[in-house]
Amino acid sequence: MMTTRNNGLVIQNLTFTKRKVTFLKNIQLQAQPGELVLLCGASGSGKSTLAAILSGYYPLHGGKLQVEELTWEGQNLADFSDKERLRQIAVSFQNARLSFCMNTLREELIFILENLLVPPSQMPQIIARYVEIHQLESYLDQPFSSLSGGELQRAAFCCLDIMDPGCYVLDEPFSNLDDDAIEFLQGLIQQRLAEGKTFLVIDHRLDLWQDAQRFYVLEDANLTSVTDFYSSTTQDLFFKAGLLGKSEPAPKIKSTTSPLLEAKDLTIRFHSSQGEKIILQDASFSFPKEKLIALCGQSGCGKSTLFKAILGQCSYQGTITYEDKDLKKVKPSTFFGEIGLVFQDPSLQFVTNRVLDEVLVGTSKEEEKRGRDLLEHYKLLNDKSRSPWTLSQGEQRRLAVICLLLHGQKLLLVDEPTYGQDWQNAAKLMAQLQDLCRHGVTCCFTSHDRRLVEAYADIELRMENKKVSVVS
Repeated sequence: MMTTRNNGLVIQNLTFTKRKVTFLKNIQLQAQPGELVLLCGASGSGKSTLAAILSGYYPLHGGKLQVEELTWEGQNLADFSDKERLRQIAVSFQNARLSFCMNTLREELIFILENLLVPPSQMPQIIARYVEIHQLESYLDQPFSSLSGGELQRAAFCCLDIMDPGCYVLDEPFSNLDDDAIEFLQGLIQQRLAEGKTFLVIDHRLDLWQDAQRFYVLEDANLTSVTDFYSSTTQDLFFKAGLLGKSEPAPKIKSTTSPLLEAKDLTIRFHSSQGEKIILQDASFSFPKEKLIALCGQSGCGKSTLFKAILGQCSYQGTITYEDKDLKKVKPSTFFGEIGLVFQDPSLQFVTNRVLDEVLVGTSKEEEKRGRDLLEHYKLLNDKSRSPWTLSQGEQRRLAVICLLLHGQKLLLVDEPTYGQDWQNAAKLMAQLQDLCRHGVTCCFTSHDRRLVEAYADIELRMENKKVSVVS
């Protein structure tokens, strides 16, 4: 039996079922003021479901909740009005794009303050203070649609912070951030902890949260409390849950090969309401054949925009050649069968209502068995009849990669392939991409996870100062 106090967040014997599936069973968790608590578990284990319950989304929008106690500061969460609940417990979405109601950060912050009944005369000063704290002044009036995944995550945290909640529930808060941005936000979190705020963080990256006061591991709908992070028992638990693992990538191929894709004097400009932003200027680089290439750089430097340029989805100056053909002189439809893309937000690319149907789009009868085998390999076969949009973010990512693997393209562009993945599933995905490169495919992936870049990439390219350079 868990010993509890009346302050902070207390969960006692919480069970949640949906579609006759038990996602959470007899969950017990506590997080006190000034505490940083980490909730971890394999991709799809139900962590985001618990966050949705704390936000009030479930069971209002489906499922059955049974709970002995679910309180904040001694008060039942069910007794809070929506507005009171928001002031006490603020929850971030795993997909930051889903966090916003308005078009720009300024409009979003005004909307939040309006809902908190802040007098209009006070809003400009409050907004100015928080965007300065979060170093987001230059993003205030940029459309959210123009921001990178990392920039959206920073904006989403600012929106939570301006509510001044007692408890922050952060779902994968660093998944699209570079190391500098992670360090900056970690500093902000420490400031809020010193003020007595409570943080419940959902993440797969154990290395980023080793200073947490409590650890909980969610596996098979059950929650285990961890007291000693470094004990052999705890490490075994992390390994069993897929959070740790031995990555044994194939030896990297160091031999030089001719380029499959080559850019010369490439300039990409991005136009927005804030004016023109130069992403690349007179940059030259290549993707060698049959190599696994990591494309790295700070959040918002333009990695996803470069992928769009390669696919003919944004204009550029200079030349990009694919197999010695100038892509400007070729209709994009002629090479869509040659070049595949996994979006940073994979939910934007699904076209069917069932997981299995999504995998089999455009495939032959002969490829159907391989599609099922891949679903089983990536632990998605039991979800074959579910809608892709009901999967967790990590499961959606794995599904998008599976769809790409079946279509036989020569060049794969994969934007943040391990976002939302536990370590073992991340290692599986990277090993699959590595194996494809050993069999004639060229893969370029973006990532902020140095562990995976160093373990798997044959070549690292870095976007910095409007150039692309090879990292030796």
